Amino acid sequence: GQQDVEYLNLLANAKGYDRDQMARLVADFVKLEGEHRRNQADDAGTVQFDRLSWADFARLRLAVARALGG
Repeated sequence: GQQDVEYLNLLANAKGYDRDQMARLVADFVKLEGEHRRNQADDAGTVQFDRLSWADFARLRLAVARALGG
């Protein structure tokens, strides 16, 4: 995960993209919509990301590499 963030930072710096542009780029590849789930009323719960896939992250990495000229 940290390497993905560093890779995205490289792209943002190389192309001059701002946070919103980077967020849209990531959203085009990775489905980050989560659902808050609790087991009981007093449970703080967790956020579940059921639509994430390794293939989506792989496509994102490839797109970033291409945009960086690699």
